[in-house]
Amino acid sequence: MREGAELICRLSKLRWWNRIKSRYIVQLVELDASLKGLLKHIVMQQARDIKENLLVVKQTAKQLVQFQEFNERLLRERTLLQEDARGLQEKFVLQLQKNGEQLLQLQRVIEDMMMQQEARGVTDSETGDLVGVAALVTLFKVLFRNVQHLFKQNVTYKPVLRNIKSTLDSLGPVIEGIEVTNRYLSYSEKRQIHCLAIQMRAGVELFRRCSKVATWNIYKSLSYSSKLIQWDESLQRERDRLIALLDDQHYQPSSSAPSCFRYDICLDDR
Repeated sequence: MREGAELICRLSKLRWWNRIKSRYIVQLVELDASLKGLLKHIVMQQARDIKENLLVVKQTAKQLVQFQEFNERLLRERTLLQEDARGLQEKFVLQLQKNGEQLLQLQRVIEDMMMQQEARGVTDSETGDLVGVAALVTLFKVLFRNVQHLFKQNVTYKPVLRNIKSTLDSLGPVIEGIEVTNRYLSYSEKRQIHCLAIQMRAGVELFRRCSKVATWNIYKSLSYSSKLIQWDESLQRERDRLIALLDDQHYQPSSSAPSCFRYDICLDDR
C-alpha cells in the first residue's frame, strides 16, 4: 500500500502528453489486482476468525448449561438429603418418646410386681399360723409405699390418701409398741394382730387394683375412692380394737412414729 501511494504521487506529477504515463498505468492495474487479492485474503481470514469465535462461544455456552444443570442437580440432592435427615430425626425423636413411655410403664409394672411379691411373701411363710410382728411391719411399709405411688399416679385419690396416711401415722407407734413387747402378747392380742394384718393385706390388694385404673376413667376412680374410704374406716376399727386389747404394761405408744416407720412423703397438690 505504501508503494501504491508513491506510485500515485509520481503519476500525478507527470504531464498529460508524457508517454511514460502509460507505464505507470500498467503498474496501477497490477497494484489494484494486488490490493483486491489482499482484501479477499483479509475477508477470508476474518470469516475464519468469526467462525472460530462462534465455536468458542457455542462451547462456552454449552459448558455453562452443563454447569448450571450440575448445580441444580446438586441442589436437589442436597434438599432430598435434608428432608431425609429431618424425617430420620423426627422418627428418632418419636421413637425416643415411645421408648420413654414404655420404660415408665415397665417401671410401674416392676414396682407393682415388687409390692405384690413383698406382700405375698409376708403371708406365704406364715400360712396356717398367726401373722407375726415382722410380717406386720413389712405390710406397714408396703402400705406406705403404695400410698406414695398412688398419690403420684391419680389425682382423684388425693383427698382419700391424705386420710389414709394420717391413719398409718397413728398406727406406727402402735406397731412399734407391739414390736418391743412381742414376747409378752397374749393369744387374743396376737389374734387381733392377725386380723389387723389381714386388713392391711386387703389394703395392699386394693391399692394394686386402684393403680390399674386409668386417670381418664373418672367413674371407676370414684368407685375405688369409696372403697378406699371404707377400707380406711375398717383399718381404724382394727387399730382401735388392738389398742383396747393391749395391756398398759405391755403397750407404751411412742409420741411419734419410730424411725423404721418414717417415710418422707409429702402429699400435696404439686
